[in-house]
Amino acid sequence: MSMDTSEKKGAVDVGMVIVNFYSEQYIVNLLNTIKKKRKTDFEVIIVSNSGPFKGAGELKYDFNINIVESKNNIGFARACNMGVKNTNAKYIMFINPDVLITPEIIDRLFEIHENNPDSGAVKPIVGGERIIFKEPHELRPIKDINIGSTFMISRDLFWEIGGFDETYFLWYEDTDIRDRILKTGKPVHMVDNIVLPHVNMCSTYHVPEDMGKFLVKAWMCSHVNYLNSRFGIIASLFWCLAKISKSMYLLAKGTHPEAPHKKYPGTAVLFGLRLVSNFFRIKKYVVFDGIQYFWGGKPKMINM
Repeated sequence: MSMDTSEKKGAVDVGMVIVNFYSEQYIVNLLNTIKKKRKTDFEVIIVSNSGPFKGAGELKYDFNINIVESKNNIGFARACNMGVKNTNAKYIMFINPDVLITPEIIDRLFEIHENNPDSGAVKPIVGGERIIFKEPHELRPIKDINIGSTFMISRDLFWEIGGFDETYFLWYEDTDIRDRILKTGKPVHMVDNIVLPHVNMCSTYHVPEDMGKFLVKAWMCSHVNYLNSRFGIIASLFWCLAKISKSMYLLAKGTHPEAPHKKYPGTAVLFGLRLVSNFFRIKKYVVFDGIQYFWGGKPKMINM
């Protein structure tokens, strides 16, 4: 399902893609910070991974908002790609629901991209307690910093490198796309003196137990996939064995980390053993809606 909340059509400067997973109030708060006067012509594309978007009645702004509702939780990477398919904007800005930004910062990131056509992507510093916007805005090339919570990239380059890899259900999709941007020879730039606050994991911290266990599997699959693609199968195998050992230690102590993707060590042990048993015949590991898809030559479905 797709729904426009205004009559405005056509290509714009920036398409802001936001993935919703029970994060409606965060998204409303985010959009309230950008409804003031701005130079950049932009639209917002909300892809809802948790059914009908419950905050639609509160979204009354002078910019176009396109709400795309998936039938089920299709994962973060796939939802981002779906969002980009629903805009013709010159630049795409991916932003998490729990980040706050101002119109001036959107304008500045757009100007930086326009003035630096050789830049592959630009991102502000994310993780502060408040919004900071100071001059001068120096560009710092980065290679080892994750870019996922907020970054801007040209729509053409995004599709040129294949968009987000949808075999990453959640986590590491941003690290993977950063590496593929860098492989084109274009730098990824951090913009100093622009800092955005970030709540972090607002969508996943309070999920029920069954979803929490699913997130453990999704995180482990993504981690293994990334290590496989960048450092080889031996590196990912050793990580998986170390994860199993650490999870067994946590079980013995009766300790459960708060982070949802690490909260269920028993699930990590059992799932890790399953991953290890398939290591030398599988290329990709993907979990989706309670099913695990092992990517060999052709997808092979194995019920969990």
